[in-house]
Amino acid sequence: MNALVFVRVAFIACATFVGYRLGITSGNPGECTMIGFVLSLLFVLLELGTDILPPKKMFIATTGLTFGLILGILIAKTIPSNFLQPDDARIICCMILGYFGAIFALKNADRVDFSALTFLSCHNFESNAAILDTSVIIDGRVKDLIMTHFIRGTIVVPSFVIYELQTLADSRDARKRAKGRRGLETLEFIKTFDTKLTIYEQDYPGIHEVDLKLIQLAKDIDGEILTTDFNLYKIALLYQVRALNINELANVLKPVAYIGETIKVFVSKEGKEQGQGVAYLDDGTMVVIEDGIHYMHKEAPCVITQILQTSAGRMVFAKPMEEALEDEPNGGEGAPAGNPRDRVENGRIRAV
Repeated sequence: MNALVFVRVAFIACATFVGYRLGITSGNPGECTMIGFVLSLLFVLLELGTDILPPKKMFIATTGLTFGLILGILIAKTIPSNFLQPDDARIICCMILGYFGAIFALKNADRVDFSALTFLSCHNFESNAAILDTSVIIDGRVKDLIMTHFIRGTIVVPSFVIYELQTLADSRDARKRAKGRRGLETLEFIKTFDTKLTIYEQDYPGIHEVDLKLIQLAKDIDGEILTTDFNLYKIALLYQVRALNINELANVLKPVAYIGETIKVFVSKEGKEQGQGVAYLDDGTMVVIEDGIHYMHKEAPCVITQILQTSAGRMVFAKPMEEALEDEPNGGEGAPAGNPRDRVENGRIRAV
């Protein structure tokens, strides 16, 4: 049994027993036992409510309740005693005005800014809390990282990011609307998955750029920004904030290709230079084939001649098999392609 559940059950049992003991003294054991049980249950429900509301709203609700109780006591004194007894009037007025005070404060909590009072907005995040920006939520690959438990800490989604997604989802532009809805679906998946998702409701009114808000948030909670935005990633590093670019992670995890390896690819379009053909590996890596235009819309066996790693990803340069063999000593005698027992497996030519 969970420790918290055990403590709550023990508290209810003790309160019920105390009510029973007091009932024996007063001569009403059954009634006092029920009162002890109901009051302890209400206290447990109130304690559970603290997990639902963020600290900011808890503070505002408590303030509203306090003002409501004070106003209830003052109004109760104006009620004539021949209409209601003073004790009854005080209980009724405090109950009604306290309730409306707390509800009114909660409904208007978003209009109050406590950004200067960090103790009201600070969550007890772990040092490895992952802050998601709009781009990585729309991208959707963060779901796979969570499912494979590569992200183990708290998932933090700021309220201003959710507002940006909602704005996209309500856009008249079909592409923006599709991106916004895909992002909201990603959040719904993260929420239902077995992970800790926290909506961070603090905003930064003095900061207008969403990227700078994310950087400030990462500083405040000592978290790490997850993004696919290359510019945000670089700016975060300039501000000495930990950040992870999902695209860079994907590039690092791509299968390793090496110079001299033989591959078989489908040439789909022309390259920028004359005579070049362009193909793609299964992982999306672009392959530029010298004189590959002769294999347009066909599969071409090629030999990798150069690999170029850039900030945008990995580029592979290759030559058709025939030209590569001609460039080898002895006209390519003894090369793997000349062996009739060679065959193509998974896009690469392997010797059998």
